[in-house]
Amino acid sequence: MRAPIVVVLACLMLAACGTSHKTVVVQPPPGSTTVVDQDGHTHVVEPDDR
Repeated sequence: MRAPIVVVLACLMLAACGTSHKTVVVQPPPGSTTVVDQDGHTHVVEPDDR
């Protein structure tokens, strides 16, 4: 019974450490394009006819 409790506590401790990565949901305007660079930066490219 102790082993599952130890495993759960270890998982909770690791999850609490977090990470520096962020997840962002992007909903660009219609007709635009979302570009993700190799370094992870995201750009929204809008068409020129606006």
